Amino acid sequence: YHRIYLVLIVDDFSRAILAARFFDSDSTYNNMLVLREAIEKYGIFPILYSDNDSKFKLIRYEGSRFFTYSEETLSGEVITEIHRALLELGITLITHFPGNARAKGKIERLFRFIQERFISEHRASNLDELNAQLQEWVNWYNNHHINRDTGCIPLSRCTPSALRPLDGANLDDIFSLKEERKVGRDNSFNLDGVTYTIPR
Repeated sequence: YHRIYLVLIVDDFSRAILAARFFDSDSTYNNMLVLREAIEKYGIFPILYSDNDSKFKLIRYEGSRFFTYSEETLSGEVITEIHRALLELGITLITHFPGNARAKGKIERLFRFIQERFISEHRASNLDELNAQLQEWVNWYNNHHINRDTGCIPLSRCTPSALRPLDGANLDDIFSLKEERKVGRDNSFNLDGVTYTIPR
């Protein structure tokens, strides 16, 4: 691989790693896979706090540290696929201001810790092998590592949980990439140069 990417979700209160995977690209779909994994394991969290990457980015009012929905979002035209999926689950998306390094302090310290403790000690010949090693390491981290800031093992701070159960949400539909197409009079539509016909 020319480069690999770690996509990771950490719980702000407990510092538990909810989901983490290495990928060959930092794509919307790969981020959605990690989000789905975290939700399947732990439940639906109330807020997702992310950086200003184009996969997440929202519009902000000038000078406000709180993000705001644009008119397009409020009218139902969602800005990004990840944002749409989060809205369908009732999760609020908050992004930090660009160039605000302090806003990412906790996650950056965790990335540095992973670099020092996991990357330097593990070797793998492919992504599957690396991800298998990562899952073992995440299990150790969540169940045995004492966090310097909290003084606790991460999973010991997860009870009671603020996350709510799935309640029958169809994650296959929610975490899919969606595109709108106009259906013609003959019940057909085009997608990426291919014509599809919908049964009547």
